[in-house]
Amino acid sequence: MAKTVDALDLKSDAEKHPGSNPGRGTTIIVDPLVLLVRLYNGQAKYYDPYVGILYLQVIGKDGLYIGGLHGTITRQHYKELVQYAIDNGYTHFYAERHGQLIRKEIKKAPKEGL
Repeated sequence: MAKTVDALDLKSDAEKHPGSNPGRGTTIIVDPLVLLVRLYNGQAKYYDPYVGILYLQVIGKDGLYIGGLHGTITRQHYKELVQYAIDNGYTHFYAERHGQLIRKEIKKAPKEGL
């Protein structure tokens, strides 16, 4: 009788078959390294019209590179990005401005009216 294999079973051969030759095994690890961020005014759902878009690229274990910005980013949007970074353990933003790489430490969410 043939054995069926779950197509989403990504364990290595060594993990599936203890005692087998670990040199034959393979493993894949998928990390979400690029995050798409859509910027909206007011309450919105994903497919509603957005006012701006950008991507965040994970840099190392605690950095986020902001790139591909198109449209409008308000101070409120920025405060929400900072809060997202804090909530997810990121400590630095990176960006390029006028050909220079900028590194900004994230200490706390900005106050209202910033």
